[in-house]
Amino acid sequence: MVRAKLILGLLILSGFVVVAVAAFKVGQWADKSTDGQGQDVVFHTQAVLAFAHYTSYERIRDLLERKCYDAALTVATQMRNLQINLLSDNLKKTGSNPELQEYVRFRNPQLLKEVMEGHVPELESYTTTCPGQKADLDKGPKGSGSREPKGSGSN
Repeated sequence: MVRAKLILGLLILSGFVVVAVAAFKVGQWADKSTDGQGQDVVFHTQAVLAFAHYTSYERIRDLLERKCYDAALTVATQMRNLQINLLSDNLKKTGSNPELQEYVRFRNPQLLKEVMEGHVPELESYTTTCPGQKADLDKGPKGSGSREPKGSGSN
């Protein structure tokens, strides 16, 4: 059972790597489409995304190293739900841009269908704990993007 959870955790982590690469590729596409204009904005956005992904992966890695598989799965699931909501919001903001739709359709047609039909997961507050470890390591208030540990200590 522990091995299955570890494999599941690694698969989820691999999925996040794919998302990071996709975000990088979208940034490259945006850079080419601006013909050099606004590169600072693109690079800034990519750096912010890269750092956010880094902190998220670091959090999940830490939980997996400590064998907190349920907590790692909770964090990964909530991050996945947030990304689906962001995809939905950005599709709406771009007027359901056909190129963006095709990008998602090529990679995950079922997800695009669900998002276009308005079937996106509801964002929820969550807390993770690890049995035998100090209580709550991760509390994510709805919509805040905050994943800071309780108290003043660091991970």
